[in-house]
Amino acid sequence: MHLPSLFAVKCNPIYKELYSGLLGKHGIKMKALVDIQRKMLEISYILLKKNTQYNANY
Repeated sequence: MHLPSLFAVKCNPIYKELYSGLLGKHGIKMKALVDIQRKMLEISYILLKKNTQYNANY
C-alpha cells in the first residue's frame, strides 16, 4: 500500500490536501502516509463489502 499512497498523494487533490493537513498535524511524513494508506484500505473494504463502484464525487 506504500506505492499507491505515494501516487495518490502526488496525483489526487483530495489525498494531497489530506496529506498536507496530516503532515502539519504530525510533522512526520511516514505517519501521514500510513494514515493515507489506512483511509485507502477502509474505502476498499467498504466498496467490496457493499459491492459498489468507487465514486470520487460522493
